[in-house]
Amino acid sequence: MKIIDAETVYQAGGIQAVWFYTKMKPVIDGYQEISWGRERFKNVDYLAGEMYRMIVARDPSFKGDSFYFDKDDMSTAYPQ
Repeated sequence: MKIIDAETVYQAGGIQAVWFYTKMKPVIDGYQEISWGRERFKNVDYLAGEMYRMIVARDPSFKGDSFYFDKDDMSTAYPQ
């Protein structure tokens, strides 16, 4: 059951999920291994992945925000 479609989320600022997830993925992964389990933040992973796919589909030149992230950050968060 869909509550809201991906386009609406994207237009409402869902692109920020890509920034958040790329920045926080190592921290989230660490806490999931230590105590939180995989269930916590699983939807953030899904949301960021969907927004990333939409960005790349609309703008193939998108490489991530090189001011904040290097190539390793992007490839870790969004493996090809």
